Amino acid sequence: MATKHAVFLAKRDRLRQIESKVRSWWEDKSVSSSQTSYKKFLTGIMSKPYWPWGFQYNSENRFKSTVNFPSPGEAVRAFSADATLFTIADHSADSVDPRNLTKTLSSVVMQLTQEIEWVEEVLAADQSSFRTGSPSSFPDRAFENQMNLAVKITKIHFHKPSFCYLQNARDLYSFSCGSGGGGMNHELVWRYMDVQTRLMTPICPHYADYVWRELLKKDGPVMKAGFPAAPSPDMNLHAANEYLHDVIIMINRKASRDKKITEENKKATSCLIYVKEQDYEERQELLRMVQSKRDNKSCTFGDLEEFYMASPSWESKVIEGNIDLIKRLTGLEDVQALSATDLDALAKAGPLFSKLYEKPPFPGHPTVILLTR
Repeated sequence: MATKHAVFLAKRDRLRQIESKVRSWWEDKSVSSSQTSYKKFLTGIMSKPYWPWGFQYNSENRFKSTVNFPSPGEAVRAFSADATLFTIADHSADSVDPRNLTKTLSSVVMQLTQEIEWVEEVLAADQSSFRTGSPSSFPDRAFENQMNLAVKITKIHFHKPSFCYLQNARDLYSFSCGSGGGGMNHELVWRYMDVQTRLMTPICPHYADYVWRELLKKDGPVMKAGFPAAPSPDMNLHAANEYLHDVIIMINRKASRDKKITEENKKATSCLIYVKEQDYEERQELLRMVQSKRDNKSCTFGDLEEFYMASPSWESKVIEGNIDLIKRLTGLEDVQALSATDLDALAKAGPLFSKLYEKPPFPGHPTVILLTR
């Protein structure tokens, strides 16, 4: 069985071979100005003795001379140009430790090659395994919205890769569509590959041009394809999707934990999800907070999520609108969204009622009670 290091070397070598092939394309007489600028940029990176994050080998004696980490030029030669460019784009002086650069670069090599392999698997797969028609289910709409959000974020922070965010969104979508979910939507999967490739073009040009021309069979270099078009993301839908999957994770973790600690080792069949909606005064206070941040231009996407969570009956509507999805992804037979302020609803917990006191729900964080037969 191949060792992890051997696997890494094979993937690293493949990435370097891809870069060599793409550079041969760029030698064509019709090379664009964008491709020429990439070459100049790489040449500049190769010549730097230290990383462009404001530290050097002897910067304020922060790192002892015994600490060994590659310069950008060494990283390009050892880990590939795209892995080096990705690392530069994805980190800053405050978030990177030079002692972990080798580990970071190795991780990026694995991510890029695994994405290439995923695209190859999708293109080689039986196309009947994908659903056709317009995206319609909640997972469809949520995944499409996440792509729109990635495009918008990249427009704002054009130097920061949205690569991992989109990969996580894709994996979550695949999980949501599996186990009887009918499979992923063909239109959305192909759009994902298009958007992911275009957004990575300024950061990993060799990777992007290879996927664009060699795998997706597009005409011309990806540099000429332009920035992907996308409507404004629906932050209501984004917040609902985040909340929904947090609830599903909460249920599955609790089911696993409860099963281990019960002598009978019974499997839960029903779930009561108690939510504590924000009252009028709490919503108004949150609205004022978000509006103040908007006025000061310091409002973040996280603030916007909280803003939409302030709408009345938000949590109950998300859960009730996705009961079938929750049951499918948790294996439960019955799921109910209940108000923590409704006495009749509290009575449904029976002898487990005390758990609502041990861990009471609060806005955005429900309490889950599992019942067995």
